[in-house]
Amino acid sequence: KSIISAVIVISIVLSLFAGNYTVEALTTADTGSINSLITYSQYKEKNSLTPDTEGKIALSVLNTAEKSADVTLEKNIHKLGKDAIVIPDTGFVSWNFTAERDCAYMLRITYTAGAASGGNLEFKLELDGKIPFKEASLISMRRSFTQGEGNFEVNVAGNDIMPASTEIFSLKSYDVSDSSGYTGSPFVFSLKKGTHSLKFIGSRGKIAITDVE
Repeated sequence: KSIISAVIVISIVLSLFAGNYTVEALTTADTGSINSLITYSQYKEKNSLTPDTEGKIALSVLNTAEKSADVTLEKNIHKLGKDAIVIPDTGFVSWNFTAERDCAYMLRITYTAGAASGGNLEFKLELDGKIPFKEASLISMRRSFTQGEGNFEVNVAGNDIMPASTEIFSLKSYDVSDSSGYTGSPFVFSLKKGTHSLKFIGSRGKIAITDVE
């Protein structure tokens, strides 16, 4: 399986295949634009995907095509031993890359939160300057939490009280898929031979993006 990777405390891995193919509050205009997009199911119907086991393209956080002024590069983020590009909910980052043949890919992200907060980490994905299908307008990834150890406290009724959870910073791998859970398998995106761009636009939380995998 060919793999395109990005260095993020998201490790971005784009798995290539040969083939033939083409929450932040939303404004009314945003909603209308998103609703006009085809669904992932329709996107799959338009594309014929043939697996290929050759090739690897690496996207580095040190070699981005564009990024907003509020995107930062953090050395050894959270002392996890990885340098990371951190995308806030007002930021964006993009990469350019070349596909050697008509192909398709899955996107795997190994990530951590850039800072502690509530709610999932969310961003919008663009391929070649546009959202490829409706579900890619909201990619949602969970934070990591741990609960306290020891004996449970007991309430006045004699029931155990769930201990408070604390957010922790650790690397998690995520195969980008439908945030609603409607589509069970990871998304597969299409490419034509030539130059392409991949863009992440933050919408909730600080997302950290790390090694080549």
